[in-house]
Amino acid sequence: MAPSTTLAFCLMLFCIFTYGLHFVSACTVFFRSIRDDKYNCSGDLPPVTIIRPISGLDHQLYRTLRSTFELEAQECEILLCAARVDDPAVAIARGLLEEYPNANARLLVGDEKISGNPKLNNCVKGWNAASNEFIILIDSNVMLPSDYLHQMFRAWKPGCGLVSSPPVGDAPENFWASVECAFLDTHSARLQLFAEELGIAFAPG
Repeated sequence: MAPSTTLAFCLMLFCIFTYGLHFVSACTVFFRSIRDDKYNCSGDLPPVTIIRPISGLDHQLYRTLRSTFELEAQECEILLCAARVDDPAVAIARGLLEEYPNANARLLVGDEKISGNPKLNNCVKGWNAASNEFIILIDSNVMLPSDYLHQMFRAWKPGCGLVSSPPVGDAPENFWASVECAFLDTHSARLQLFAEELGIAFAPG
């Protein structure tokens, strides 16, 4: 077989595989979305600690952090973690603590250098201070639905060590944020949900 023919044949196989993967994954995720397996939001949940690292004034920061205080959960500890007391996000965190005085929530400030990752360094004090066995780490720019904890525990099964929640891009503030939303809401979401249907474990972030 001539080199040009071999190259053409390889390209043809690559295209068949690529488009076949897109087609199969799209069909799988579509039928997954129309299955009648809506989240069951009934029943009590075990106590949970939510850790949210904050740094700087993210887009709609007040709105995303406030969604943590609106969750449908009685036994929920909220730990907002900042590396510096002069971080502008600290004022928003303190405002929410005043707005929800009955919430089991605290602001933790400090920077413990355990790695080269600033976010991990910011989170570790919350991990050490957590009062509950179940701990959820959530970025500050993530908006939470009110039944978020029910959804997460619905996915928790015997033998499970970690539950991951693929993000959905929403409310972009500029062109590049729109590009990121387009990627998250199409290829990224489809392939992650397809992997879940195949039983392939993953954790974005």
